[in-house]
Amino acid sequence: MVTQLIFYTQMYKNLLFCIFIRGLPGAGKSSLSKAFSTTFKAEILDPDKLNLQPNEKPLKNERLKTFKYRRLLEKCINYLDENTDVVWEQPWRKIVNIERTVNQITNLSIVSTKEIKFLIVEISINKKTSWERSKRKFRNRSQFEEYVKKYQDYNLPFPYLKLDGTKTAPELVLETISWIQSFSSDKKN
Repeated sequence: MVTQLIFYTQMYKNLLFCIFIRGLPGAGKSSLSKAFSTTFKAEILDPDKLNLQPNEKPLKNERLKTFKYRRLLEKCINYLDENTDVVWEQPWRKIVNIERTVNQITNLSIVSTKEIKFLIVEISINKKTSWERSKRKFRNRSQFEEYVKKYQDYNLPFPYLKLDGTKTAPELVLETISWIQSFSSDKKN
């Protein structure tokens, strides 16, 4: 891993990464994000770990999702403007939401000295495994089925890597590093 990190640091000094990690519940998004952010000193954005400030009132469903999304978008832009890579993990069930987010980051970010490279990493597991790993997050199986029914296949023009969610986080990180190296080898300075 150290060799990989040295390569990364030398190769990408004029490039920032904003990596969107998506997958069904229980796919391993948090484990991969944590391993990846440790390896690359990137900041993790996770709506499940976003805490409200002491003076903020809890919100319900859609308003809470919108609030969390706006807060995470603001944090993402701030990190990128501070020249810090970002790993944004969440299910990203609707592909159009990734596209909108990329457009908003591109339009609102003030980074001018570095190029932002947007990457999509999907951790793939089957629905049965997803249910077994995440059933405590849902009231019942039908709520889970309704949730995963909205999960869309990837179809955007951004670099995309589909990973096997049965592998360990370190294996997934190494696979992701190899992938980044393969499509960005022309970025050396």
